[in-house]
Order: sequence, then structure tokens, then C-alpha cells
Amino acid sequence: IRSRRFAEAAPILAEGLNQDPDNASMRVGQGELALHERDYDKAEREFAKAIELNPLDADAYLGASRVSQYREKFELSAQQVEKALELNPRIPGGRMNRGMALRKLGRLDEAIVELDAAGEADPKNTASVVTRGAVKFDKGDLNGAVADLNSALVAEPGNAEANFYLARVKNAKSEHTQAIEAMKRALDYDSKNPQYLYWYGRILADARKSEDALAELQKALDVDPKYADALEAMGRISFDRNDFKKAVEYY
Repeated sequence: IRSRRFAEAAPILAEGLNQDPDNASMRVGQGELALHERDYDKAEREFAKAIELNPLDADAYLGASRVSQYREKFELSAQQVEKALELNPRIPGGRMNRGMALRKLGRLDEAIVELDAAGEADPKNTASVVTRGAVKFDKGDLNGAVADLNSALVAEPGNAEANFYLARVKNAKSEHTQAIEAMKRALDYDSKNPQYLYWYGRILADARKSEDALAELQKALDVDPKYADALEAMGRISFDRNDFKKAVEYY
């Protein structure tokens, strides 16, 4: 799981839980697998079960904090990260996840401090550099964001999230061709991510490629039919095209 070889991990976890269903570590593994598959309900259940079985399992609290982030429960996520770090101050990903939670709470300067510390503790982990680039983007430091994201991509060219944020930064700088190229690279590595598809549609719309934009936004909806932002974007594009009937339908 730590090397992201989820297909190989799945049968091992299934066999382990068949032999020992009350193994908290195996439950954490199942939670990680469910997160990878974007099954947040299952992930939440697995991490909760792991905490019930072993209230001192820091990895379970850290996993639960990631589920809370996906559900946009950022205060709860921050509390769960703090509990994980209380149990294990050196837990891999602890300070990075704290930085991520602080970012979502709008505490951007504090987030950068945590992400800097995470990078110093694990220089080979590009995730903290990518997230720091995202925080700089949030702060409006576009050049700083590009520097961090390019640094991450030198270390890990296939990093989908780095390409995703690089696309958004380039779009904010009105460098639409480069934004489209970066977004395509992100989707090469994570083609079913509704957020990536949504933003690809937004970037194509900004580049005045409305037909292609609508197609990508529809793909986002195919993955997540409740993606309201995608519907709103499709309504806006249809309105700009004077297709008011479609716009009303999407809105």
C-alpha cells in the first residue's frame, strides 16, 4: 500500500481479514484501499473499526482524517490529525496531513510551516512539495507555486496532483496551452478523477473550446452524477453560447 501497489495489496488484505477479522492494522489497510477506490463510506467504516479495535492506532486516525477532508469536514480532520500526532509524533504523513487540514481551514501560513517540516523530515516525499505548491497557489503566489510544482515533477514526472495544480496555475496566468497540456498529463495518470475532469472542462472553456469543455464536464458527471459544480459550469457555458434552454436545464 505504501508503494501504491493496491492491486497486489487487495488479495493479501482479504486473506488477512479472513484469518483475523479483528486485526486493526488490516482494517487500516482496507481503509487505505477504499480511499484509493474513492469508496469513502467504506473507508470511514474501516478506519472507525480499526480505532474501535485499537484506540492507540495512529494510522487509523490519520486515515480517518483523510476521509474527513474528502467529506469537507475540515475541523474534524484537523482534530483527527492532532490525535494521530499525539499517539505517534513521527507518523509518516502526519505533519503533511496537518498542513493539508490547515490549508482547507484557510490557515495558509501555518500550513506552509507544517509542509516545510514534512519535507525536511522526508525529503523524498514529493506530496508535501505538491501541497505546498497548492498552498502558494491559494495565496496568489503563482511563481512560487510553479517552482514547487516543477520541483515535484522533476522528482516524480508521473505525479498526477502536481500536474493538476500546475494546470490550474498556468490557467490562472492565462497560459492556456500549457494548462491544457498539464491537465492532459494529470488525466493520463488518473483518468476517472471527477475533480480533474471538471477542471479540464473549466480550462478548456477559458481557452474558448466550449464544445470540448462540455464533453469533459459530462465525463465528470458520468463519474459523479451529483457533481453540482460541473452542472453549474455546463450551464454557464450554454448561457454564453446563447443556448438558454440547455442552460436552464443544467442550472
